[in-house]
Amino acid sequence: MTIWDKNEENFLAFESPPVVDYYLYVYRITNTYKEKYAALRKMPWGDKKGYILDEFSLLLCEVILFACMTVEAILNLIGFLQLGKVYFEKNVERCRMPQKVTMLFGLILQERISEKGQLATDFKFLFNNRNRLVHAKCSPIKHGSKPKLHELFYEHEPDPSIIEEYTGALERIIDRLVTLTPTKTREYLNIPNKPSEHISKGRGQSSKNAQR
Repeated sequence: MTIWDKNEENFLAFESPPVVDYYLYVYRITNTYKEKYAALRKMPWGDKKGYILDEFSLLLCEVILFACMTVEAILNLIGFLQLGKVYFEKNVERCRMPQKVTMLFGLILQERISEKGQLATDFKFLFNNRNRLVHAKCSPIKHGSKPKLHELFYEHEPDPSIIEEYTGALERIIDRLVTLTPTKTREYLNIPNKPSEHISKGRGQSSKNAQR
């Protein structure tokens, strides 16, 4: 990804993929989840169904991880562009996620983020579950209790509404984060308002290229 930096008067190449790549991947996974769910409902109980349930767990894991990657990529990009490379890297970049959000809204908009507000609630929902996945900790389990990840993946039947809890949180977070940009719009970050349409167009173009 390249973007013009007026302060340094040159092009900057970001090492990570564009934010939109992370964002659209969340919805590609979501579509796969929904397709598999439709097929699952037609299947009788048996070994195959148990195998697919494991697939749902992996898909949910990917949605959580890439939703958080999208949010972190947006925060870093906005911080870099709005605060400048030197200040951002020195004072903000290595902060923990909750602190980074608070700092960016304070520095850019002079706005204080409520710990009980929707933005803080959505951040906790996404990143607490991400932390349960990626920051594994070895701790004793009391007799009769279940591991924390068991609750996340196996306490309920697969259902698209589970995925939509995460995509809903992602969308609300993005809608708040774009207020930190000069244009106050998703277009500034190249993030589509209707990801499903964007993905459909992408699939169509890919299939046509493959036929050629």
